[in-house]
Amino acid sequence: WANRGDHYNNNFDRFRPPSPPPQHYHQREPIPPPFNAGDVVSGVISRIESYGAFVTLDVPNNIENGSRGRGNHRGLIHVSALRPADEGRVEHPSEVVQMCQQVKVLVLEIIPPMEGGDDRRGGGNFKIRVSLAAIDPSTGTVRTGFSMPQPRGNMS
Repeated sequence: WANRGDHYNNNFDRFRPPSPPPQHYHQREPIPPPFNAGDVVSGVISRIESYGAFVTLDVPNNIENGSRGRGNHRGLIHVSALRPADEGRVEHPSEVVQMCQQVKVLVLEIIPPMEGGDDRRGGGNFKIRVSLAAIDPSTGTVRTGFSMPQPRGNMS
């Protein structure tokens, strides 16, 4: 009888599906990143997956809206952009980077969100492609001879 207490006490909360998020949550305007393709930006490795590493990018201190420090912009360093090709293949991103590691990356491309915000990337945010291989670790600047790849554009 202990299991039937839910029926007799009208305690059905744990059987109800979760309520949907507020309507305004899905209708917010995405905030464009305060940097452009070709900028060298510092950040912190925030997630490591088999296909690459995510870096939370630092927002420059001279932004007019007053935001300072770490923003809410994250870029993806693809596994192929973690190390220069002449230094060998990267099997897993953990060979090159660790969680919470400070890095400098080159912004390769900023792809705006698709109309409606319900694209396969989810959330309707800007997609930021960055490269660690393009940065010379000793100087923190772009490697000599590095050329920017062709933009991939909006994925559909």
